[in-house]
Amino acid sequence: MPYHGRADLAGYDDGKPEDTLALWNKNGQTTMRFWGTGWKGMGQAAALDFLDRGGAVVRRTGIFDGEGGNYALVETVKVNGKDVTRARKALFDNWANQLKAEVRGERNHPSIMIWSIENEITFINSRNWGLAQWVEPAIRDIAREIMAIDPTRPAMTDGGHAMMDQSMPVNGVHYGESDMRDYPDEAYTCDKLFHQPQTIWKYDVTKPGFLGESLFTSGNAPSFYAGLQGESAFLGRSESARGESLWVKMASEGYRWAGIAAFHFWMADSTGGIYNSWQPVAVLCRQWNWTFASGSRVTRTLKVFNDTRFADPIDVTWQLKMGAKIVAQGGKRSTWHRAWRSNSRSRWTCPA
Repeated sequence: MPYHGRADLAGYDDGKPEDTLALWNKNGQTTMRFWGTGWKGMGQAAALDFLDRGGAVVRRTGIFDGEGGNYALVETVKVNGKDVTRARKALFDNWANQLKAEVRGERNHPSIMIWSIENEITFINSRNWGLAQWVEPAIRDIAREIMAIDPTRPAMTDGGHAMMDQSMPVNGVHYGESDMRDYPDEAYTCDKLFHQPQTIWKYDVTKPGFLGESLFTSGNAPSFYAGLQGESAFLGRSESARGESLWVKMASEGYRWAGIAAFHFWMADSTGGIYNSWQPVAVLCRQWNWTFASGSRVTRTLKVFNDTRFADPIDVTWQLKMGAKIVAQGGKRSTWHRAWRSNSRSRWTCPA
């Protein structure tokens, strides 16, 4: 069964837990990241109990973080009189012991669907300092220990893909976006995501992709969005919101269309502009061009998504309006041979 995970940062830092769950259900958010030792004033056990009862789906992230782990990840020791470089044993042993204790203590919580064993140790610290050849085998070995303790769930890194040797069962990707000029097509084809020449990792398309952090919109200069909204983006952050929203909308619909297993946007869509695309039943349009010559023919490809467990037929209707006048319209019934299928697609061509 494919997993369709969608999340942003809405509701993480404010509001009561019950209100946050209601907000996520309204938005169509289907996963959350439980990171650290507590949430909403509750400790680990109480928070996971609450998420169990609320039906949340949790990516459980360990506490080994790139900002805390720093760059002292390896050491040089004498072995048979020779200097040998290896992952720093005391650091990794301590991490392994803590992580294994966490998994043993929390593995009976049904809300947890995956163990994210570290955050950006591989993505930043190890890669940037050229330490991957020593650090990644140590992380791989700990991941295998975790999956032996709990064989019901996979483990992933947050940022290190499936690692250089492709030993992880999930592509855990952070910030795999491409240049703005590649959108909207990049969101649907993921060509640059799947073939990132600037990284040390390959994206194994046979494994699910979990984009654990994606689209940090405020991390880009306002001018980054000029390609989508025009020169007004150069006026500053308050003026670039339209381009930011459009980029997030393209990525949100494109990643769902492309079958990315899960994505977590590192922003909150306060306008709600993406949330109609996140609903369990949604109809998305592949094309984004909104200007065309008179007399030309315009193709629109619609795809019906059904993330529910029900296989009832879905009736889809569409209209093309010029002002108040309906110039074209149509419809189709989508039937589902089994639940969880989400690839019903129709194409319509209308005169401009």
